[in-house]
Amino acid sequence: MPIILEEIWTVQTYIVMFAAGCPEQYRPCQCSFCGTDRKQHHHSHYSRTVYALMEAYLITVYRFQCSVCGKTQGLLPSFVGSHQPVAFDVQEQAVKQHSEGMSLAEIAESLTAAGSPYCEKTIWRWTSCWHERLENLGSVVWEQALKLCPHLEFPKGASKPHSEWGWLFIAWDQVKAAHPIENLLSWLYRRRFSLATAPG
Repeated sequence: MPIILEEIWTVQTYIVMFAAGCPEQYRPCQCSFCGTDRKQHHHSHYSRTVYALMEAYLITVYRFQCSVCGKTQGLLPSFVGSHQPVAFDVQEQAVKQHSEGMSLAEIAESLTAAGSPYCEKTIWRWTSCWHERLENLGSVVWEQALKLCPHLEFPKGASKPHSEWGWLFIAWDQVKAAHPIENLLSWLYRRRFSLATAPG
């Protein structure tokens, strides 16, 4: 299980921040495996290609090792998933288009992000994965949205969304306009890991 950084970065700002190595303030201070409260040792690093909406980037991911149990973990930004080359902004566009009624074939044809074309099966895998995550964390997302923007405004009549994703994207656009927060899927991914590693 990787460690997901809490900071909100674009791919470009992450590259700049970690160009000279992992800044000391982001070095993990606790082992997720054994719970030891001690700064972990820099173990290694590797390069990963990330396909974002506009272009492909090469980022460096740093790995750290616990001095007690010896296990290692990668330190990941929240804009891309573990073992996934496609950034969440690309996946979010596909999920959003699907929530608006576009078919997988139409999305595959119209999605012009870096790394495209993406086949229908890939887009189906993205949408299925995020639907499952929403089933488990939908209430958490709504709680956060209402906490940050208690007076959300929604369309009425024929312009109303036809899925929970549609309602959520409208809400999250208002949250982003008022607060420095990342895209919906990035937040959902980060929240999923914070709940998975929470004590108890």
